[in-house]
Amino acid sequence: MDVNTMKLSDIPEIKELLKVLEENGLLKEQNDVKTLVSYIEDMETKLFDMSTELKEMHGEVGKIRDSTLRARCTQLITAASEKIQQASQMVVSCKNNLIKSAKDALRAFKEKGKDALVTAVNAMKIPSALDMLKNGFHRAAESLGKSVSNLETVRNELHDVGTHLKNAGRALIGKPIKENEELKADKGILAKLQIFLQKTAEKFTGMEHSAEEKSKSLRDSYEERKSVKSDLKRLKAESKAKDAPKITEQAR
Repeated sequence: MDVNTMKLSDIPEIKELLKVLEENGLLKEQNDVKTLVSYIEDMETKLFDMSTELKEMHGEVGKIRDSTLRARCTQLITAASEKIQQASQMVVSCKNNLIKSAKDALRAFKEKGKDALVTAVNAMKIPSALDMLKNGFHRAAESLGKSVSNLETVRNELHDVGTHLKNAGRALIGKPIKENEELKADKGILAKLQIFLQKTAEKFTGMEHSAEEKSKSLRDSYEERKSVKSDLKRLKAESKAKDAPKITEQAR
């Protein structure tokens, strides 16, 4: 079974863990696991789409006629490829860790029962896993943002090339400057590359914000549950104190 080609929700251990949690009334823990499972699946889809778009863009960059310009753009597309690969590896690592944790949680449940299951799910530290993904996506977005700025510089330089001195005579007599057809084609590819890099950076930013929101929601829920448990514990203690037999002077 190649888990890397399977949806996380179809992995037997994940399906069994979610079922066991529900059967034992551990809906909060079940929701925590479901949240991470759903997020990882969503990120796998987005990263796959990014990789497909990257391959198409790589082909476009290969069509650039000017060798120096093609080399500079290849560097940018390579940098983008590295960030997408790093993000994909990060998601795969998180996926594999969750599968292993699910196996451990099921083993703990079979050996020691419900309390051990709760402890095992809490040990997954799902909000922290989401924070790790968030930070990775943030770094990728930042890097791609810099690539967009670098490409803007290249486009400005190319514009200057388009107004080369060989056209100076036409400009002096008021005739429109003729742009080399190859240069025009290269400019079109640069525009496509800039749009690709910008959209990819925006996607990573969206993935970052999504992880942050989910992590915060789970933490808020945990604090709320912790507060409720504390209140119930306090009320139980007060009830015991109230029902306890009072020591009278006569009893003394």
